[in-house]
Amino acid sequence: MRSVLGILLVVFGLFPGMVHANGCTLHATVTYPETGDIRVALVTQEEYRNGLPPRYAHICVPTKSGPSVIDVEFKEIPPGIYALQSFQDVNGNGTLDEGMFGPSEPWGFYRPSRPAMRAPHFDEISFEVKNNMRGLPIHLED
Repeated sequence: MRSVLGILLVVFGLFPGMVHANGCTLHATVTYPETGDIRVALVTQEEYRNGLPPRYAHICVPTKSGPSVIDVEFKEIPPGIYALQSFQDVNGNGTLDEGMFGPSEPWGFYRPSRPAMRAPHFDEISFEVKNNMRGLPIHLED
């Protein structure tokens, strides 16, 4: 009987702290310096560490040449720990190009981190999603 009551509390959102059944909405503002599609992904730790395709991703085609700003929205995001990453695909090949000392196209994260000579660790760029969030800034830089 207790397990049935617990399931009903979760299913009908009666458990304190439950997020709306449709999940959370995240709104980010990406500042970009050049011309090219903006690729933005909300990734889990597993996706980030293992290079897996992100479940939540957008490809934005700016209407203005850089430098400028574009808004991106992710809907129905379950609560959890995520990183919000982006890059500008300047040459149109669909990937973040790497040079000898790191990315050669503009890139960035919400919770910016640019350690020398390595990619940021997930815990350096991650944040918790519990509720709707607006105005998450991402500044893309070379």
